[in-house]
Amino acid sequence: MSNAPVLPISLVIVSDFEPGPKTWHDEDECLQRSMDDPHGIPAQVVVAASAAYQDTPPPDWSHLPVPVKVVFVDSEYSGTIKNGATEHATQDLLAVVEADCISTPGWLNSLYTKYQQDPAVQAVTGLTTYEPTSAMRRVSSLYDRGYLRLSSPNGDAKHISNNGALYTRALLLEYPYENDASPFVSAHKRQMQIFHTGHRVALADDAVQYHAHGGWPFILDLRKNKGLQYQIMKRYLSDTTPNALQKLWWPIRMLLGGLRDDFI
Repeated sequence: MSNAPVLPISLVIVSDFEPGPKTWHDEDECLQRSMDDPHGIPAQVVVAASAAYQDTPPPDWSHLPVPVKVVFVDSEYSGTIKNGATEHATQDLLAVVEADCISTPGWLNSLYTKYQQDPAVQAVTGLTTYEPTSAMRRVSSLYDRGYLRLSSPNGDAKHISNNGALYTRALLLEYPYENDASPFVSAHKRQMQIFHTGHRVALADDAVQYHAHGGWPFILDLRKNKGLQYQIMKRYLSDTTPNALQKLWWPIRMLLGGLRDDFI
């Protein structure tokens, strides 16, 4: 751990919703995995959670080789918590992750290496998938997360993972995280704004994170939120839809995992 190169990046770990008492288990595992990465560790870590958990202290992380700052934000929305954490980052590059995602070795270094390859790039997205320990998880990875692998002919990303991406501080300040009807809708609108204003986002397809998988209840909840996203974004994009045939095709593509180019 101590011999790993230190990358000029602030790692922002955002607490996900936890039913019942706060355990800090996800945050601790995410942080420890990042510190054990022999390919590179962040120069600073910001762990951000809702102020509702302020009375439940996190573990002691003072022994870690880089400074860790714990921030409590007066909100239950992940977007607001991410924005609040950004203010406490000390580096000009920020990697934003959610605590229920575990990075594979080399994840942060892959994002940073991709960023260094092109000075015009202002963000780099990795891939979010599920750990391939069962047939259900492998199918879910393709069905729910496969669209993240789409890229333009020049190699730029067509989607930004909401669970793990590297940003310049300037881009995060220009396009803060939003809290719309759902996290999916908020991420979709924010992504469209970033792409439509000409900002380039590179894809590092070797930067992989494993999202937590809660079985069938998790999948059903995800499908419900994706359906809500489709209905809202269909209205949002209705003025740019060229014909009725494409309107008919959208829900089919959405069921296949949101493969339409401008869907998150």
